[in-house]
Parts: sequence; C-alpha cells; structure tokens
Amino acid sequence: MLRLLVCAVLLPVSALALGPRKPVLPQIDLPHSYYYRELYLPQLTSGPAAAAWSPDGQWLVYAMQGFLWRQRVDGAVASVAEQLTDSDGTDHQPDWSPDGGRVVFVRYDGRAMELMLLEVATGAVTPLTSGGAVNVDPRWSPDGTRLAWVSTAGTGHFLLHTAFVRDGRLAEIRTVVADHRSAMPRYYYSPFDHAINPAWTPDGKSIVFVSNREVPHGTGDIVRLAADGSGSMEVLRREETNWQTRPDVSPDGTRLVYASYLGGQWHQLWLLPLSVGGYPIPLTYGEFDNVGPRWSRDGRQIAFISNRTGTTSLWVVDVVSGDQRQVVPRERRFLARRRLWR
Repeated sequence: MLRLLVCAVLLPVSALALGPRKPVLPQIDLPHSYYYRELYLPQLTSGPAAAAWSPDGQWLVYAMQGFLWRQRVDGAVASVAEQLTDSDGTDHQPDWSPDGGRVVFVRYDGRAMELMLLEVATGAVTPLTSGGAVNVDPRWSPDGTRLAWVSTAGTGHFLLHTAFVRDGRLAEIRTVVADHRSAMPRYYYSPFDHAINPAWTPDGKSIVFVSNREVPHGTGDIVRLAADGSGSMEVLRREETNWQTRPDVSPDGTRLVYASYLGGQWHQLWLLPLSVGGYPIPLTYGEFDNVGPRWSRDGRQIAFISNRTGTTSLWVVDVVSGDQRQVVPRERRFLARRRLWR
C-alpha cells in the first residue's frame, strides 16, 4: 500500500517537471490556435493536396505524403504519379513556373515553413527563404519573374509579400500590405489584419487575395490590389470566409474561382466575375468539401481537392459542362527506396 501511495504522489510531480506543452510554430502571433492550423496551414496528407497545373496543361503537380509528385492528366500514363522531391521535411503547396522549368513550394522542417525552389529537369532544390518564419501560399507572377506569398517574418502576422526571383534567389522583397491593427473588435481573429491566398491577375499588375481589413468576422473579403501595394483595396466579394477561400483568377482575367461554404456546412467551388458587383454562381455541389481550385492555362478546366472519397483526392472539373473526373495515382514511381511514413 505504501509503495502505491508513493507512486501516486510522484507521478504528478514528474508530469509537472515536463512543463507546459509548447505550441507548434510559435512564431505565429494569433490569439487562438484553432481553425487556421487545420484550415490554412499546409497539412501532411495521405492523398493528393494543393495541386497546380504545368504550363502545357498536361501535368498536375501536388503534395502527397510529405513529398511533391507530378502526374499526367490524360493519356496512357495518366494514372502514374512520379515523385519529385525527397527530404526529411515535408513538402507542400507547389506552384509551377510559367516556363515549366521550376516549381516553388513550401517545406516544413519541424521548426519553420520555408519557400524552396525545385529545378524540374535536375531535381535540385534550393531554399528561397531561411529566416525561420512561416512562409506559405507561394504563387508565380504570369511572366515568371516574381513571387507572391504570405509570411509571418518580422511581425508574426500573415502578411502578403512579393519579390523578384533572380539566379535562384529572392530580390527586392516587398511587404505589399503593411502590418495594421484594426479598430474592429474581434474574438476569433487577431486584432492585426492579415492578407492571405494571393493570386495574380494575368497582366501581372494586380493581386487578388483575402483580406480582413476592418472586418470583424471571418477571414475577410476577396479583394484586389496593385502588385506594388499602391492605391486602395478594391472589394470584389464581401463574405464571411474561413481560411479556405483561395481565389484563383482565370487566364483571360474575366472571372475567378474560389471555395466557399456560403452559410452551409460544406465548401464548394464558386465562379465570380472579376468586375466589381458581379454575382457568384456555384460550380460544384455535394455534401463534402471541394477546395484549392486552380485554373488550367487554357481556362477550360479547374483542378481541385475533394474529401468525398473519405480522404483527400484530386479532381478536375470542366468549366463549361461541369463534368468532373478524378485523377487517381494508381502507380507511384519513387526517386529512391525509403520509408514514406516518418
């Protein structure tokens, strides 16, 4: 009995000695740890996530099981997924350069999320950022000379940045939307505004993104701003969003696609004219989530991620007919033999 009593006393003491649990990515300065971690930050998935098209429209690059993969959309080898990256970190959110030669992506190393650059022909990977911040949502400009992305560098807040890519390095880094404390009272979100989910317009002069500037509820409105940060934000769609919006502008610049739950339980894809005052129309339906839409370069198809199969899966929808088909990685070709699950 005495031995049992001693154990009962010691266990709580040893547990207290461990101290409080430290949050993952403490460099993010937000008042609550829920929602943005699950819905905004890249996640390790068993199925495809965060797809982007190749310039010729024949391939999709996506994240899966911590690596990047590419897979043909049509043809005899459309079911074969080819591994592109292999590291001790986990790779996420790829975007294919307009010239087809490079892929920018996010790598999580257990401490930070940094931007990386993959040379498709050689497989060489070089870091674009290394400051220990959280860097996400990288997107190439239409001419392939610049990147837009979201970073917590220097502030702890999700802010929109741009930079030129020269000789495999970032140059002339600019904070497009400066740090700003809102006068609006908020409970779920930081008193500091954020700017997330950037997408370039085809002329490269503007960026469409989600901003909660003076918005009390939700992650904000879909807005447009000059790429150099000049002028004022133009509100394209006022809606209570929740981290998953991720607008993408069509190649002809006339409309955008985004994910919205619009008062329901599930995210679906919606089309919205890029002109102010346009009304959105639903593109997909169902009691499941469809998110992460990306236009093909010819503007005829949109790739997206769905959970209708019970896990994440990759789909393509025809913009005109609404016909949907799944892109299934039935065969996987690995760079080298290794244990996939860490």
